[in-house]
Amino acid sequence: MAALRYVAVVGSRSLPSSWEPRVASVTHSLLGRGFGIGSGGAVGADLFALRTVVDAGGGGCGSSVVHLPGDNSLAPRDCRPSLVRFAALGGSVVSGSLIRGASRDVAVTALKSRTAALVESAAGVVAFLHGPSWGTRFTLRCALARGLRVVAFVCGGGAVLPAFVGGRWVPLRCSSDAWVGGFRWVPDPESPSPLKSLPEIVRIPAEGGCPIHESFVHVASLSQSDRLWFERCEVVGDTIVAPHPNESDGRPAFLAVPALRKRFGCDAATAMELGELFLALDADERVVAHYVAEAREWGTDTVRSGLFRLVVQLAMLEQADDPMDDADPYQEEDEAEDETSALSSVAYHVVGHLGHEPEVTPWLETQPAWFRDLIGRIDACPSLPALAELGRDVYGMSLTHDQAGAVWTRYSLRKDELHRGLRLSTQAATLLRRITWAGEQTLPRIGTELYRCQRNGLGSLPSHEWAVLWGAYQSRKTTLDPAVAQPETPVP
Repeated sequence: MAALRYVAVVGSRSLPSSWEPRVASVTHSLLGRGFGIGSGGAVGADLFALRTVVDAGGGGCGSSVVHLPGDNSLAPRDCRPSLVRFAALGGSVVSGSLIRGASRDVAVTALKSRTAALVESAAGVVAFLHGPSWGTRFTLRCALARGLRVVAFVCGGGAVLPAFVGGRWVPLRCSSDAWVGGFRWVPDPESPSPLKSLPEIVRIPAEGGCPIHESFVHVASLSQSDRLWFERCEVVGDTIVAPHPNESDGRPAFLAVPALRKRFGCDAATAMELGELFLALDADERVVAHYVAEAREWGTDTVRSGLFRLVVQLAMLEQADDPMDDADPYQEEDEAEDETSALSSVAYHVVGHLGHEPEVTPWLETQPAWFRDLIGRIDACPSLPALAELGRDVYGMSLTHDQAGAVWTRYSLRKDELHRGLRLSTQAATLLRRITWAGEQTLPRIGTELYRCQRNGLGSLPSHEWAVLWGAYQSRKTTLDPAVAQPETPVP
């Protein structure tokens, strides 16, 4: 059977009978436009719409559907005669899983499942709000999460248009009297442009015409974010570079603190001191390489002490008794422009290439064999005590900043994996069962209890068991309320 194309007409159970003519007018308008009608089988707006469909005969019923939380026997007493006639005229009635005698939590879950099923196949939703209308608000959230067209009528009883994220309500403008007073949901304007690669952004296509015109056309075709890349980036040969603030103090690259830390295997303070000593000695890269070899043999502290003595001796040799003896005779000359170039406030880094991106060796493969072996030992660590012992060994190692980040990231991941494999304690297992079987009313109370126990230190549970409990809590919360898993912002 082909899928039905229907609009769900829903509303509050407390909707006064004075609104039945308006619901009937809206229902007739939808039927006249070729839509079927979807209903939740409840009293109020759902029943008013169902009666209108039944009065329309087989043509209206054949394209409509009613979703129930249980079977027909559990439907409200006032709805049963209309449901029987609706089914006899070819209407589709979908029964849910609710059974007689079920608890309130089970009933609420069945009602939400009914609503989700009704919205899932709908082309749109028309809602009549009266009073708090909690169930109708839930239906609207589900519809907006699926990106459906939504219309709402405010029918009194203190009802207001619900506030959702990602759009606004605007009055309907329609020639039909049936829709007067309604509001439609308008999502916030979004114009996502297709993602472009960096070469497509910075390369101006040459089509043999006027270069200036081609540039204007290309820039006009870019989105705002892509245009920012176009304006900021520079193309040098086949390389695309982007600017960044130049925070360098004028040192050569081989005397920068990160470079010295990596070569000498020391901390930032020691690297800074070594850089100052090398600058005082006017050392080039060959001199630095010589002392790197010395540091591997004798240690960084020994090299630093030796360099300090050299700098002191050099300062003593350069001293003069009277500075005027070594001064040049004064000659009045025109002031020459200072040819010393100031450091640029902007530097550039590579962000891409116009051609094929060069193959980059994975960072881990560029590291020494002992470091790769350390990563392998962490990944294969069999137990938490063994991992803790390995962590103590790592604390005593002299690692660069990048190596330390990689090691402790792998350490944390392996620790989480080992925690997931542990068997929960009796107390944690009991709490987990309570969360798993909790209903909509009891779950918030359990969450409050868990929060207070963890915050006040009343629950003697390790951190990994708390993580399991809170993960199960969030999963159960999502199951009970599908709107939690889907944001209220409508899908464009």
